[in-house]
Amino acid sequence: MPGDPAGWERAGFTVIDGAIPLGGVRIVPGGEPGWSFGTPDAPAVEHPNGAAAIDHVVLLTGDFDATVERLRSEGLDYRRTREAGDIRQAFFVLGPCLLEVTGPVDGGERLWGVTLVAPDLEPCGGRIKDAVQPGRKITTIPREAGLGFPVAVMTPR
Repeated sequence: MPGDPAGWERAGFTVIDGAIPLGGVRIVPGGEPGWSFGTPDAPAVEHPNGAAAIDHVVLLTGDFDATVERLRSEGLDYRRTREAGDIRQAFFVLGPCLLEVTGPVDGGERLWGVTLVAPDLEPCGGRIKDAVQPGRKITTIPREAGLGFPVAVMTPR
């Protein structure tokens, strides 16, 4: 569940009517359902930290095959599955961003974190390092910001 709006403001996000608009997606901190994807009325705003969009959202699952099958049967745009040892990752296009389903892990389905996009990572805090994707950099917003879950920020593709 996303943290409270004040934490997001402290981390350099613009909060409008209790939500953070990011590239056609609204994050609704502290409320239900917590996320609203591809909302047509999400205004375009400039955030003081430079965040401009959501790159991907990570969903952890204890039953990888069942979760992937359910999302595919619900009509989500499935792209591929990647295996790395005992962990599998499936990728779906979800409106203006990607959904990465990772598992199997202990427990049921739960939001693990989100990766945003910003051209300059300095205002986001954290240590900047090379991302897995060649040519991109990544940092994480410190947990002390109170965003409610892990938030990473990457340079654009």
